[in-house]
Amino acid sequence: MEFLVFGATGRTGAAFVRQALADGHHVSAFVRSASPPLPTGVDITVGDVVDAGAVRAAVRANQIIVVTLGGAAALTTGCANVIQAASGAGAKRLVGVVGAGVLQADVARRRHELPDYPAQFREIGAAHRAFCDALQSSPLDWMLACTPRLVDAPQTHALRTKADYLPEGTGAVTTEDVAAFLLEQAVRPTFIRSRVGLNGYSVS
Repeated sequence: MEFLVFGATGRTGAAFVRQALADGHHVSAFVRSASPPLPTGVDITVGDVVDAGAVRAAVRANQIIVVTLGGAAALTTGCANVIQAASGAGAKRLVGVVGAGVLQADVARRRHELPDYPAQFREIGAAHRAFCDALQSSPLDWMLACTPRLVDAPQTHALRTKADYLPEGTGAVTTEDVAAFLLEQAVRPTFIRSRVGLNGYSVS
């Protein structure tokens, strides 16, 4: 399969690139800088995700779009550009990563809307919500992996998933587990136009 990764030099993005290449897929990456270097075999486009023209020029219809961006500007303006470009090019599938704040706390409220939601995460939570809302308004076939604390660690194969809500678990997931879930949902989708809560669990 053909992947175009936005955020390929970040923690989860780099893990996705490694796993996709190991599985024999073709990977392209849209990055702000060619440093740090990406693995051999990745086609690199250097540009800024907030530049709509640059994003539009990079997207092709046969690609599955992978978004692992961080930062408020990238998650709002940048992701809006990616969604518009993917929709315009006729791309069908987009998978991405956001925080668990966009998941439902209950029927009426998202987790980031709760009074006790940590103040330091409110800005990024609003940016994640903007990305999610833009996808819901788009024609794309999409899936957002919604994570609690991300840990740089090997794949555990101990991942719980639940549509719209955060499943019970340890409150942390590894970047390698998240990358594997993104790859699985890109190749063999089971969650369509859906937020998916991820959580780790202890293996006895």
